[in-house]
Amino acid sequence: MRLVQVYGISPGAALRLEKANVYTVSDLASNVRLADLSISSQIPSATLRQWQSWASLKAVVARRRRKAITALWVFIAVSVGMIAIWFLEERPSPRLDKAIAYYNRGNAASRQGDYNSAVGEYEQAISERPKYAEAYNNMAFALHQNGDLNAAISGYRRASALNPEFALAHYNLGNVLREKEGPDAAIPEYQKALVLNPKLFQAHNNLGAVLAERGELGEAIAEFQKSLVLNPECAPANFNLGAALEAKGDRRRYACGSEGSRPASQFPRGPSCFGASPICKRAV
Repeated sequence: MRLVQVYGISPGAALRLEKANVYTVSDLASNVRLADLSISSQIPSATLRQWQSWASLKAVVARRRRKAITALWVFIAVSVGMIAIWFLEERPSPRLDKAIAYYNRGNAASRQGDYNSAVGEYEQAISERPKYAEAYNNMAFALHQNGDLNAAISGYRRASALNPEFALAHYNLGNVLREKEGPDAAIPEYQKALVLNPKLFQAHNNLGAVLAERGELGEAIAEFQKSLVLNPECAPANFNLGAALEAKGDRRRYACGSEGSRPASQFPRGPSCFGASPICKRAV
């Protein structure tokens, strides 16, 4: 920073300071021999002290400004880098288009009950887009329908690892674990699903079903009721609620199964009826 930028230093005074080897504001601010400088520049010491005070202030402001500018450039560089990475990973590409096409064909095959074909299409989608959480989830569903429980469990776990917010992956994993290992293994996954999506009525119903299997009828009834608040048309929740109420001795409620409304007293007694109770399937 030039000396003339300090208040009170004229071009002539700046020239005299430069002849005394003081060229910049920083030089003046850091000079500790003002008496010698006064003699060599023929400028009074009191004036030099005043100028030095102002120069020190200028130097501090300049340093702070440089730090702020440096920080701004670092922020800009990091932001540009992140945008570039996002663009490279997420921009539309022929591979992404192919992955989506395979995924949609897998969904169509799954809806038609052709789970072998569906698995093949999902595998193709994943080969084009390795982090395709939805494809892993739906492939696992098809594998489950084909009876390959271990592969289905791996698929659902991979889907939830790729997308920690994927409530359906936890819900579906709970369904497989319920079938393979029993209710205790399923409960944590249903609970995780409901933390991520409290409106997932299927998870409320199925959590209620496994709680009923364990004899926890009060908690099970609460879950069936939550499911029906979210979706009054969920037939399994209606059926299960009726059976749970009857098991507790409450015959005042009715439950809707596939045959319409029937008094709860017509359902089998006891928690054992929940072992084969219907569950709400995930729609692919």
